[in-house]
Amino acid sequence: MTWTGSAVLSTGTAAFVGAAGDNQLHRHYATQLVIAERVPVEVMGEDGVVARGGVILCPAGVHHRIVTTAPEVGLLYAEPTIGLGRLASCTTIQVLEKSANVMLFQRLTAAVATQDADALHALIETFTGPLRLRATETTRIRSLMESPLMRPLPPPLAVAARHAGCSPSRFSHQFSNEMGIPYRAFVKWRKLLAAIGAIAQGQDFTTAAHAGGFADSAHFSRTFKAMFGMAPSRLFAELTLAEKR
Repeated sequence: MTWTGSAVLSTGTAAFVGAAGDNQLHRHYATQLVIAERVPVEVMGEDGVVARGGVILCPAGVHHRIVTTAPEVGLLYAEPTIGLGRLASCTTIQVLEKSANVMLFQRLTAAVATQDADALHALIETFTGPLRLRATETTRIRSLMESPLMRPLPPPLAVAARHAGCSPSRFSHQFSNEMGIPYRAFVKWRKLLAAIGAIAQGQDFTTAAHAGGFADSAHFSRTFKAMFGMAPSRLFAELTLAEKR
């Protein structure tokens, strides 16, 4: 079954609305919300247990697979640099709302249709209240994350550490503590988003792979499948994709 619908990328976030297609167990380095409209959605974990509800949380780095039979789903991704992505102690798939929520789904649909990055961020923040987040105080690493040095592609670990004023090993340790994922994993996620953004701009897979810093389209495809559970060719066949800069 092919994925059909619309998606949008923005700094720190990505979103999809449409019919969910085939996907294998996968994990990525952003926290994900799976949102139902009228029929509860189902997400299966690595242990085979299926979570069913109106809004399901898949923490960064946790294997999962969308197995829902709902006609449409909404997917909202938040990387560790913003709100929901800073979960401090969530390591399992959770049902945040048991019942499907038409209003939330409509808000997500409108944000994707209008490519409204602010609306995506606002929607993410509605879920941060009851959840325990990582500390948000200003640190050298958080300041660095907000600097132009990290966009569009983050620099190598040694370069980032030097700008943060610490050794690579110290930077790596602090980054994992503050962001919840290793720095190299964050770099891989950003590279993938850069490649997807190039596809949104009309580039072919080879050109997009190079734009994301991948050696070739095969490397990009392998990374994409590991993070999203399907080959990019299957996802983008029937998907309207836009990038909000």
